[in-house]
Amino acid sequence: MAEKKKIAILQTALTIGGIEKTLVSLLDVVDYEKVDIDLYLLERKGEFLSEISNKVNVKGLKGFSGSKRKALKYFCAFKFKKAFFELKKYKMLYPKVRKNNYYEQYLKLLPRNEFCSYDKVIVYNSNSVLSSMIAIYQINAKEKYIWVHNDLGNSYDANLFNKFDKIICVSKGIESLFLSYYPICKGKTDIAYNILDEKELKDKSLEIIDDFDYTKISLVSVGRFAREKGFQFVPDIVNKLVKEGFDFNWYLLGDGPLFNSVQERIKKEKIASLKLLGLKTNPYPYMKNCTIYVQPSLSEGLCTTTNEAKYLCKPIIVTNVSGMKEQFTHDKDAYIVDDISVDAIYNGIKFMLSNKEYREKLVSNLQINENFNKDRVEKLKRIIEE
Repeated sequence: MAEKKKIAILQTALTIGGIEKTLVSLLDVVDYEKVDIDLYLLERKGEFLSEISNKVNVKGLKGFSGSKRKALKYFCAFKFKKAFFELKKYKMLYPKVRKNNYYEQYLKLLPRNEFCSYDKVIVYNSNSVLSSMIAIYQINAKEKYIWVHNDLGNSYDANLFNKFDKIICVSKGIESLFLSYYPICKGKTDIAYNILDEKELKDKSLEIIDDFDYTKISLVSVGRFAREKGFQFVPDIVNKLVKEGFDFNWYLLGDGPLFNSVQERIKKEKIASLKLLGLKTNPYPYMKNCTIYVQPSLSEGLCTTTNEAKYLCKPIIVTNVSGMKEQFTHDKDAYIVDDISVDAIYNGIKFMLSNKEYREKLVSNLQINENFNKDRVEKLKRIIEE
């Protein structure tokens, strides 16, 4: 038998989120006869921590809390004044700091952790510069990979990305965007679509829930209450639908910086049809039992929740953002809204609510294409195990 490969994976934490969920699913399909995996977390916390396979060695990293952690985050954004203010060293160090010696200053702050040598190290979330710096400068590995899940813009250092041997993008759209900002990395990218844990999804979707009205038309959206998810549009869309005479509930599952502002609007405007349910470790019964699944995003990489709704064969409305056209074909297996606006999403939902036959057509087409996960699993296994 060939010797097992040693793999290190770096991730910020395992709180509820699409990236975190795809990591859990990935770790469930790995062949542990071929690899040993150490999962390093900057913060050993999160609702998904208990779902990690017991064959994975989960380890915390020291020194990433309090002022030092905040300072490192500010360094990531080149906000040096704020970084050194957090360290209470502002007057002494700030005048010496410039972008051209950014790494030198950053590495002085980076806590030292002891690592063994690995065959491969993987940074699973490219948004975490901390993880990238640890992988590049502190871990000895034959190969170094990084995962890109969303549109990073041009706010990161191309030279840091170029130090990785392989850059895995979760969709063609994300690969194209990434290379438009970081052309120096051309030739290093590959595409690996996110996967689902089909058995878990199917089993958990059967759970009975007591904060859902099974007798009423329902819309469901799952995600982080952040600008890019578009949940700030939902109160206006609901108000327009109610004025048109539609009787329904729209359930929003998740948390985030915009949660309170959406909640305040519901109270102020008495929007009875809009229900905020907060974080749910199991959103699948809500998705399975809804009339329509809606994803009103302003940007996406390859959306996990729409993949889940697709597997559950639900009528789906999405916005025309990167990744969605790789998941769906308009009028075949989803309704793709042509503009990211309150009116466009409202019109799409209005059309879907008024056309039961159209919803049934989408569902029928999804049932025909239910084996979309198999090839994705094999691709990911090759990346991890070979």
